[in-house]
Amino acid sequence: MGSYSAILTLTCLTPLICSGVFCVSHDTSLHYLGDNAPLLFQHKTSQSESSILSVELDYGTEETGKFKADLARQFQKEKENKDILVEVDVDLSTMSLSVNKHQLKDKDGHIIADDNCLTFSMMADLPSTPLKACVKLEQGVHWYNAFQIYFQDWPMEKMKIERHPMITDERENHAVAEPYFLNSKGQFIYLSPQMTTFYSLSPISSPEPKLCFYSEIVPPYYRPSALNNFMNFTLCHYENPRTAHRKAVQYFLGKPRAMPDVKMVQYPIWTTWAQYKTRINSTTLIEYANDIKNHGFSNSQLEIDDNWEVCYGSEVVDSKAFPNMRATIAQLNSLGYRTTIWVHPFINKNCALFYNEYKQMGLLLENINGSDGTRWWHSDAGEAAHFDFTKPHVRDWYTKRLETLRQSIGLDSFKLDAGESSFAPQIPNLSCPEEQQPRCLSKAYVETASRLGPMIEVRTGAQTQHLPNYIRMLDRDTNWDFKCGLATFIPTLLMLNMAGYPFVMPDMICGNEYGDQICTEELFIRWTQANVFMPIMQFSIPPWRFSDETVQIVHKFVLLHTIYSDKIVSAMSRAVTDGTPVNLPLWWIAPSDPVALACGDEYLLGEDILVAPVLTKGAVARDIYLPKGQWKDAIDPNQVVYNGPKWLKNYPAPIDVLPYFLKVQNSSPSSSSSSIYLISYCFILFLFLNYFSF
Repeated sequence: MGSYSAILTLTCLTPLICSGVFCVSHDTSLHYLGDNAPLLFQHKTSQSESSILSVELDYGTEETGKFKADLARQFQKEKENKDILVEVDVDLSTMSLSVNKHQLKDKDGHIIADDNCLTFSMMADLPSTPLKACVKLEQGVHWYNAFQIYFQDWPMEKMKIERHPMITDERENHAVAEPYFLNSKGQFIYLSPQMTTFYSLSPISSPEPKLCFYSEIVPPYYRPSALNNFMNFTLCHYENPRTAHRKAVQYFLGKPRAMPDVKMVQYPIWTTWAQYKTRINSTTLIEYANDIKNHGFSNSQLEIDDNWEVCYGSEVVDSKAFPNMRATIAQLNSLGYRTTIWVHPFINKNCALFYNEYKQMGLLLENINGSDGTRWWHSDAGEAAHFDFTKPHVRDWYTKRLETLRQSIGLDSFKLDAGESSFAPQIPNLSCPEEQQPRCLSKAYVETASRLGPMIEVRTGAQTQHLPNYIRMLDRDTNWDFKCGLATFIPTLLMLNMAGYPFVMPDMICGNEYGDQICTEELFIRWTQANVFMPIMQFSIPPWRFSDETVQIVHKFVLLHTIYSDKIVSAMSRAVTDGTPVNLPLWWIAPSDPVALACGDEYLLGEDILVAPVLTKGAVARDIYLPKGQWKDAIDPNQVVYNGPKWLKNYPAPIDVLPYFLKVQNSSPSSSSSSIYLISYCFILFLFLNYFSF
């Protein structure tokens, strides 16, 4: 038999509704359609026109007709003998295919009986054989991904993505990469994390829109002992995407096991990075802290970012910039600040004394050729090394080193940067099972970070949804558009929540001002507004860089965030309890509403606060969609209530206005939404009067 490739094409169609109760029939048939046609598996409902799943296999063999006919006969024989489990394993091919139900394994390896799910497995005897599966994208069917990317959009079918490995990767901002895909019909696909997975996306606007998955043992994957290549994924189908996502959380994604620090929700973080970059010292820290207080802003902490070490990775304070760091931090404490400091997983080789010591201690990660040289944004190629967090003694050493630093200078906590597996020397020789590589490096790094307490901040995630860490959106650029600017803010928020990471720390307000990027007054205000109902507000560029009017406007929205912080904390607590995301897409409360299913520029806090910020340069109005229910306009003094579903066309939103709406739970004037509104209004008025009297 000649060489072959295997292609699966999944087409998801309309579910069957029976007697008002959602049901799916798992009749699976296989047909031999002739030598020139692909072998067809068709997963149907009892109505033949309501096919849920079609799988096409093209083996490219020299005896195509004989092979497919024999496979069809073998399939029918297996089906007759095994009503619950259907398997195909044909001697003619070097491929085995199984279609299983009642054999669904969750993230912990437990078998779950769920008639709404099928697990597909393909295996090629040769590890060099690539496998491929494609989902045809249909008009009106929306898909939602669980990976972060530079040009983030929502829903995902708008994006064009070239083939990319499903790993954590600093390229394209791929810091979170979970193999989970959900659609608006209530279907989801979860690919085995043990696969050597790549994916690509041809957008809905292209001639052949499709989402493709590939399994191929090529870099960045390394499987020296593999005897075969395989593809394994589970497809589940429920009545709507909300139900489907809850099942995905239960079976595969998981939920956080505890709450992170609450003060970080209540008051903003202030960090040195965007404002000062690497130009920091004791004087700038104290001046910055005093400026924050003198302008009347609250804080949860002040973060000392990049360039406090004598050399990168030493974790020894630069005494020229910080002659007495402990005294500086004590002074910050006296001003009412907790302090955190920026750390990373690298040691630069120009830190010769430290590098040589760490190498002798066996702390550094090597590639399969024995080299430890790698690069990151503060080194040239080969001029840095990466700590090997897949080794238990390295995790223990790194944690102890940070605890020693914390105690010696009086820190409260840490910001842990990087962590993507692509920063390792390629191809890394990792101390974890082959099938977990290279994802295990990011997982081990984040698990190490979680030992350091509830104030920890990380930026990467790889099957670490259970950890109670804040996860930061990767660095935003200072612009309005989808080049990692403000337009990506809500899509990234929604994506992280649906990937199972509800404790989202948005990046610094107005982005990082990289290169020649400049934060304008308008962009700063609109970015602040968009951030209000997210878990954390983080400033670096200060409001007082702009006019007094801007300072007043930003004050108003920081106070609004504080007012609603209890609501945010409550949503976070629910995420711990049942895995419900903190910030939700509109379709969560309207799972069959076609407008809500496509909406990517509004979001929810919990299920009863709808936020519709202005995201367009120069705009002083926007169209707002309200899904089913009664919605009270929270900024209208007349407390107008709208009955959804409803479009509010050209809703006025001048520069000092953030449109948001409270869902009315009942028609009583004493409803909880009304109470929240009145308390908010009075509290803001009280704080403003006190601020200006000061």
